[in-house]
Amino acid sequence: DLRRDQQLAPERLLASGRAGPAQAAMLSTAALLLAMLGAALLGGDALFMTVVLGTGLLVYNAAARFIPACGLPLVAGLAAGAAVLAGWTTLSPWFAGALFTVALAVGVLAHVDAGRTPALSSRAMVCIVLVWVGVTVGLVLLPIDGAKWSAGYWWPVAAIAVLAGWMLVRMRGRRGTGRAAGSLLRVCGLWGGLHAATWCMAVGAVGWALLLAGGTVVAVVCSALLRELVLGQARTVGWR
Repeated sequence: DLRRDQQLAPERLLASGRAGPAQAAMLSTAALLLAMLGAALLGGDALFMTVVLGTGLLVYNAAARFIPACGLPLVAGLAAGAAVLAGWTTLSPWFAGALFTVALAVGVLAHVDAGRTPALSSRAMVCIVLVWVGVTVGLVLLPIDGAKWSAGYWWPVAAIAVLAGWMLVRMRGRRGTGRAAGSLLRVCGLWGGLHAATWCMAVGAVGWALLLAGGTVVAVVCSALLRELVLGQARTVGWR
C-alpha cells in the first residue's frame, strides 16, 4: 500500500519517509515475538492460538487481500476461530457467530468506503454472503455439550449493540471519503476488549471483566495519543 498511501495518506510513517521498509519489518517482527511471549505465559494453548492467528494474517496480507471474496471471510474466520479455540462456544455457540458477522461486516464496509482494489464485484458479494450463511449456520448448529442460554448473556448482546451504535456515529458524514474505513477498523479493534469483558461478566468472572474493560480504556487513550503524536498535531495533543 506504499504507493497508495503516498497519494492518499502522505503523513503516515512509511509514506512520509520517516521510516523505511526495513524498520517496519523489524517493528512487525518484534511485535509478533512480544505477542508470542505474552501468550506463552498463558500456556501452550494460548501460544498455539497466537501462531494460528499470525499465520492467518500473513496469508491474508500476502495473497488473500487481493481476492476480497476470500480475504474478507478469512479475517472474519480468524476472529470466529479464536473464539472457538478459546472455548467461548462452550456456554453459547452464537458468540463465535456474532464475532464472525461483526468482523465480516466491518471488513466489507471498510473495503467499500476506502475504495480498495480490487473492488467488490456482485459475484464476490454473493460469495461472501454464501460463506457468511454457511459459517454462521455451522457455528450456531455446532453440537456442544452443556450449551445453554443464561440471563447473563445479555452482556455480550449489549456489547454488540454498543459496537453497532458506535460504528454508525463514526460513519456519519464520513461515508465515501475513505475516513470512515479507518474509524471502523479502529473501533472494531478496540471493541474486542469490550466484548471479551462482557463475556467474562456473562460467566461470572467479574474481576477479569473489570481488568479487560480497564485495559480497553487504556488502549483507547494510548492509541489516540499515539496517533496524534505520529501525525504531529501539537495543538490536538495538548488538548487531549
